[in-house]
Amino acid sequence: MAVHGVSRSTRDLDLFTISTDILKPDTWQPLQSAGVAVQIERGDAQDPLAGVVRLSAPREHPVDVIVGKSPWQGEILRRSRVAAIEGVDVPVERIRGSGLSSR
Repeated sequence: MAVHGVSRSTRDLDLFTISTDILKPDTWQPLQSAGVAVQIERGDAQDPLAGVVRLSAPREHPVDVIVGKSPWQGEILRRSRVAAIEGVDVPVERIRGSGLSSR
């Protein structure tokens, strides 16, 4: 949201994917070995999400990896653009009709 100029009161970082591999515990083993706490929550059949993974480490802001499962959610990723967030280029959702251009 901050990329689009919307102020947020939280300091966590939310990432979005449709890759359900993110919900496999083995995916996170290297981070867990480095001291990162990993909490995996799977959505049920009625949930619009496949799940959420919360990553947290001492003295760091948490990161939530949100896993979608619907075709319209995949479309969000297909129409994304690249933006710099704290010095890292990441794909972000393009707001329709915003005039924002891709890099």
